[in-house]
Amino acid sequence: MEKIVFVLAMFGLFTVPRYTACPEGMVAGADRSYCIDRYEWPNRAGELPAVGISAKREYRSEELSAEELCASVGKRLCGRGQWVAACKGTPTSAGVCNNAMPWRAPREALIAERDAGEFKRLNQSTRSGERALCQSHVGAQDMLGNVEEWVTCEGGTGYCLMGRYWSEAVTCGYTVRSHVPNWHYYETGFRCCLEQK
Repeated sequence: MEKIVFVLAMFGLFTVPRYTACPEGMVAGADRSYCIDRYEWPNRAGELPAVGISAKREYRSEELSAEELCASVGKRLCGRGQWVAACKGTPTSAGVCNNAMPWRAPREALIAERDAGEFKRLNQSTRSGERALCQSHVGAQDMLGNVEEWVTCEGGTGYCLMGRYWSEAVTCGYTVRSHVPNWHYYETGFRCCLEQK
């Protein structure tokens, strides 16, 4: 097959795709047409991922949304298909990806107010990259069982959550479509994507 592609390319009948390296802190997606953040936002090794983030800004809220935060660094929210493809190969065994922690009951009134102390009390995520074995085949870290990540989705509200969070073990394709885009909770976060040039 490689010889046929080479011959076709020589006669201009096939264009060999050219890939540029992804920006620092990102890895090439499964089909190399996009880059995905290595870690959950703020995409820095050794830091806790941000939680309590909604996909879109709430009415009258001063809190930035996942879409706005990605745009602020020249990126965008990942699509569900891209997220699932980049997640493949991530271990699903309980405990490998921080997905076996006991559940803590939230105080809903404090969650509604985005109380930082309550988010901190409930947050059982691990620091980005701390669980070295929790890595996908493309090198993305913590895609399962750390924080639940917003992505864009076909149909419904246009957004869904992937990866679940620290108290649940799931697979890459497990999708939560039941929340409106301005919903936030103590385990909701995200990572960003970028098209390859």
